[in-house]
Amino acid sequence: MSIVPVIINLKDQFQWEGHGIFSSGTVRQMVVFDPVRNKHFMISENTGLSETLVFQCKKSGDITDYGEVGGGRGLTLEEVFGEFDSWMFNSTVFNE
Repeated sequence: MSIVPVIINLKDQFQWEGHGIFSSGTVRQMVVFDPVRNKHFMISENTGLSETLVFQCKKSGDITDYGEVGGGRGLTLEEVFGEFDSWMFNSTVFNE
């Protein structure tokens, strides 16, 4: 059973300018709170890169570490949110 995080904030989407082999696209972001890990995360989808990544952040949405802790290529924001535990890389983001 997967526990779905709580949505804290949906950020305004914005356009991303692609360069070279990367297409331009839209960036959509959602700040969530994971009650199991007791942490906030930013789920960020870039349609130009066809990827959605997860970063640790503050409740305000300010990213605290740009090391990706979840997500992947070919995923949407909704897919990562809906199956949050399945798309997290490992347990290192749990409180020590």
